[in-house]
Amino acid sequence: MALPGSLPRRMRCSMVVAMLLLLACVPARAAEDWQAGAGADWQALLAKAKEEGPVVVAMGAPIGKELAAAFRRDTGLELQFLGGDSSAISARFAQEVASPNLSIDVQIGGSSELPLIARGLMQPIKPLLKLPQVVDGKYWREGGIRWIDNEGEYFAQGAEYLSFRVFANADKVKLADIHEFNDLLRPTYKGKIASSDPTGSAGGRGFAEAIFSWRGEDYVERFYKGQAITYTKNPVQLVEWAARGTYPIIVGSLQQYVDKFTSEGFNIQYVAFSDWPILSTGGRSVIKIAAKAPHAAAAAVFANWYLSRPGQQLYETLLGEPSRRADLPHKGVPAYELPKQDVHYVGSYDQDYVSKLRENVGKLTRVLVSE
Repeated sequence: MALPGSLPRRMRCSMVVAMLLLLACVPARAAEDWQAGAGADWQALLAKAKEEGPVVVAMGAPIGKELAAAFRRDTGLELQFLGGDSSAISARFAQEVASPNLSIDVQIGGSSELPLIARGLMQPIKPLLKLPQVVDGKYWREGGIRWIDNEGEYFAQGAEYLSFRVFANADKVKLADIHEFNDLLRPTYKGKIASSDPTGSAGGRGFAEAIFSWRGEDYVERFYKGQAITYTKNPVQLVEWAARGTYPIIVGSLQQYVDKFTSEGFNIQYVAFSDWPILSTGGRSVIKIAAKAPHAAAAAVFANWYLSRPGQQLYETLLGEPSRRADLPHKGVPAYELPKQDVHYVGSYDQDYVSKLRENVGKLTRVLVSE
């Protein structure tokens, strides 16, 4: 279902300004000592990277300009950014790494690319990490980098936050009436809920997988089909629907867009459930490197920088997704996103979790969305 009209000019301008203000929060020379303790091999890697040309990074988030500027600032290297829809980026990367026409060095996103490891198409990242402030476990939540692959060396998850969230327009919905997830199944909410497309690779799919793993197939059908959920692949449109009251309850939304609309004065609030499972997600933060990356040294430098304090601070500031690094203050990150220090959360991107349900959930949601 399409939203009539487009975002108001005032809204579009304010979103751009908000992004620039967020970037301004990152110090002009973020974390001067991020390379402290690096040895000769790191300097050799930097020198080799400078000879290769720009590292090509693909990601389904509108942060290319800021990412390139910060990477150049801290390393002196150039970055070429390939952006767009997350699903399209993932599909292009999977196609390219299996062809002789590979142009992408690094892809940052979710867990969709896990099958590429078994095909020998991915480069282990762990051996490429040279910086003490990246490899030392004390700089990370739970004592180390979270690798979502079973080998523990290919796909590094930068961010971690509690999933999967529901938001609602508190001017249209009485939040005091919603305590458990079952409350969303009431007839009064039928036709009033929208979701990020659960057949895609963003928050919508993860939300459907969470319901499936928690309550099973029947529960998924009761929610998506029984409540006549409306879908969109546009993350801005999803939150705008809630803001305008078109669909006052939304699932699978991204925090950065919720933040932008609330900054405009819209009363969009997080809906807490007492019975939601203990799951976490990595958002769009998982970094991967192609096995035959055209700019292999530059890709290795980027991986070290991305997982360093300045790289993760930039990611968190721009996208509103809290990094797993233990040395970041998480300023401006909502409390409901932050994992508790004494709790180990099931990672919804971890390979064992994904392998047990993604195919089945994918088949189910494709049927539900097409009906």
